[in-house]
Amino acid sequence: MTIWGAGAFMLLSYGLGGLLAGYWIGMLKDGRDLRTVGSGNPGARNAGRIYGRAAFLWTFAGDAAKGALAVGCAKSMDAGPVFALAVFLAVVLGHVFPALLAFRGGKGMSVFCGGALLFDWTVWLAMIGVAGILLLVFRAWTPAGLCGVGLFPVLVLYTHQGQGAVVPLLALAITAVIGYAHRGNIKQVWTQQRS
Repeated sequence: MTIWGAGAFMLLSYGLGGLLAGYWIGMLKDGRDLRTVGSGNPGARNAGRIYGRAAFLWTFAGDAAKGALAVGCAKSMDAGPVFALAVFLAVVLGHVFPALLAFRGGKGMSVFCGGALLFDWTVWLAMIGVAGILLLVFRAWTPAGLCGVGLFPVLVLYTHQGQGAVVPLLALAITAVIGYAHRGNIKQVWTQQRS
């Protein structure tokens, strides 16, 4: 694949990421922007609070499918893990910072789940396992899920040894974007733990 082809594919992946399922569900349901109601997040949990379980499932599935589709297509090109992770980063960035929505998007957890599953299902299973265990500790999905996401670069480094430094650095960048999107949640958990 040429550098122009790779760049075009990443740009398309960014655009795909910017198609937020929750935003469009709200628009189609009653014309409301989910970023202005409830928690202000156009993700699955807020969609579920506002519109019910079906909206939660459709939003989660739609956003996860974006990550899975982008990474799955990248892997089918046999361009290696660097390209797959670069595409993964692009679709996550598109979801969190969508150009068509004034760069105010979601927090990226659903699209991360879909992308991670298609990138390496063994890494995905390990993260889900850790998050599940920590869910029993924290009694809350967000901190447990973020800890699972935080393991992504470590697990990628372990499972893709010999692939060079770019692979774990891209994995770290993806994790950093998810962490930045959840900075308010992280601050809240930190404050609660210290009080």
